[in-house]
Amino acid sequence: MGPLDGIRVLDFTSTFLGPYCTMMMAQLGADVIKVEPRHGDVVRGVGAARNPGMSATYMTVNAGKRGIVLDLKSPEGRRILDRMAAGADLVIHNMRQETAVSLGISHRRLREVNPRIIVVEAFGFAPDGPDAGRPAYDDVIQAACGLADLESRRQGRPQYVTTILADKVCALVAMYAAMAALFERERTGEGQNVVVPMYESMVSFLLHEQLAGEAFVPALGPATYPRTTSRFRRPYRTKDGHIGVILYTDGHWRSFFESIGRPELAGDPRYRDIGARTRNIDELYSLVETELAAGTTGHWMRRFRELDCPAIEVRTVDDLIADPYLNEAGVIVEQDHPSEGRVRNLGMPARFSLHSRAPGSLRHAPRLGEHTREVLAEFGYSPEQVAAWAERGVVGAEPRATG
Repeated sequence: MGPLDGIRVLDFTSTFLGPYCTMMMAQLGADVIKVEPRHGDVVRGVGAARNPGMSATYMTVNAGKRGIVLDLKSPEGRRILDRMAAGADLVIHNMRQETAVSLGISHRRLREVNPRIIVVEAFGFAPDGPDAGRPAYDDVIQAACGLADLESRRQGRPQYVTTILADKVCALVAMYAAMAALFERERTGEGQNVVVPMYESMVSFLLHEQLAGEAFVPALGPATYPRTTSRFRRPYRTKDGHIGVILYTDGHWRSFFESIGRPELAGDPRYRDIGARTRNIDELYSLVETELAAGTTGHWMRRFRELDCPAIEVRTVDDLIADPYLNEAGVIVEQDHPSEGRVRNLGMPARFSLHSRAPGSLRHAPRLGEHTREVLAEFGYSPEQVAAWAERGVVGAEPRATG
């Protein structure tokens, strides 16, 4: 149960952006039906795995879904798609537009069988833009949107952010756009086509603080936010570790200057207010780096708590996995998978007062074709029909349990 209980989603996505988006829908209670071709989602082969096709990456972004295999290139597969779309609320894919049209997954076609259907399409580039139709993955979008170049201000050369940030951000954009379309349908009764282009989404995401002087026409100064591009903006080394700290307000800096025995710096014209500090941020961050290196992590964490300054010890991924709080809070969830044994999944971090959190209750990530028989039965197809289609390759289904 959840806020999206009763919403049915046909998920034609693959790799990461789309599956991450629909996984969040499943966490919120939607019935997400993952529709795969016979070879399955390519991410089934990415990362550690106990069995072929059930990789760690695949399982983390496909938990909570039911899985079927359907050949959309066959006439029968297209008719099955139409019947499913007639009973669905959302269709989502991240194929190229021409591929989706050729497979019958377009709003123009699906609205003929369901005028209330919402079709969400995630592309690398907007269909009406100069780069329309070009293939794109996270790295390409990080390079295109300016993110890799911004990293060069601190790293000395263009760099990708370590996580697949573009995929994750655009999954969130697709999520809130889909929710807005569902809300509008409640008021108007009409479905619609929602396009989420990765490049344009990431440019919008990136530029909010980086426009800087270019926010004005004519420009009052260069683009980029000096604080975030400072080469000294990084976790600072202590005698025995690293600390992430951000001193931001007048009060933070005044307290810090006093703690290092240099209270007069609070009145220095270079550091007197946030505007001056931003212009001279390299000098300030260099000072912080020098001071923190002289003490231990424990010393500085005690001092920053006393000063009420935002600071935390640098934690590793292994630290997070072992953190009992994150497990207790349902952020990292352990559960038993019927074929993969004991596994970890990630829970929904948002909390809703009308819905109790139930760690471990999310449906396991489906094996290829695991729910084909179950799902098609719900849409009115007999076991004999499904068996005949499976024999001909129209659908893919796990063998029936015996004994």
